[in-house]
Amino acid sequence: MVELPDELRVLIEGSSQLPEQTRKALCEALAEHGQEVLAEASRVAAGQHLGGGDPMITPGMIVNMAYWVRNGYIRRGPDKKQIIATVVGGSSTFVGGVFVNNITTPWGAIGFVVCAVLLLLSIHWGSK
Repeated sequence: MVELPDELRVLIEGSSQLPEQTRKALCEALAEHGQEVLAEASRVAAGQHLGGGDPMITPGMIVNMAYWVRNGYIRRGPDKKQIIATVVGGSSTFVGGVFVNNITTPWGAIGFVVCAVLLLLSIHWGSK
């Protein structure tokens, strides 16, 4: 099998009239979408592969995976940032509940405010 470079040339009508920054953003979006389609097609091909040799990605797999990725049928799991934000937010809520029981004391009020701020920061950080 002939080894081809990892570069594809795609003709998109009307893209020549776009400003350079917009063309660059379009290229990046197409590259990202292509990587997602290829990764999903590779995963499906590996799941269907039974014999020896490398799994084969067919044109039909690429078409189907492009449709699935484009329409959101394929869900990615949460990334590490979202997991960390969820754990920090849940922990600060739990610890904040302990401080609420002692809200009349200075350390209880300060602890509650710190936990509330930590919760808000983790929600903000995890949603980006």
